[in-house]
Amino acid sequence: MIVAFTVIAVIAVVTKYLRAIWGARTEGPRIAREVDVGMVPRGEVGIVVAGIALASGAVSEDANAAVLGMVLATTMVSPYLIKAAFSRKKPANDASSEPDAAPSANGQRVSSG
Repeated sequence: MIVAFTVIAVIAVVTKYLRAIWGARTEGPRIAREVDVGMVPRGEVGIVVAGIALASGAVSEDANAAVLGMVLATTMVSPYLIKAAFSRKKPANDASSEPDAAPSANGQRVSSG
């Protein structure tokens, strides 16, 4: 059961990470990384589906426990991943670090001063 839990947890983190990077790829690598680590802890749907599957007899108690363990593991590791992704220094040429920068019509940041 420990092997199943580990495999499910790794697959969950990797697939959520890759899916979010792919979805946010047009925003640049930094934003994509921030989006993807924010998506990792989403496990409430897994809990509901696992509970329904267990109640209907579609999965064993061991499989249900592995899914619940995966949700717990991804929820526990996510704050550390999020902190690491958001604590990286922004590039020096990033105009969004200016406090008075506002987005223009084309999405670029321009200084109002």
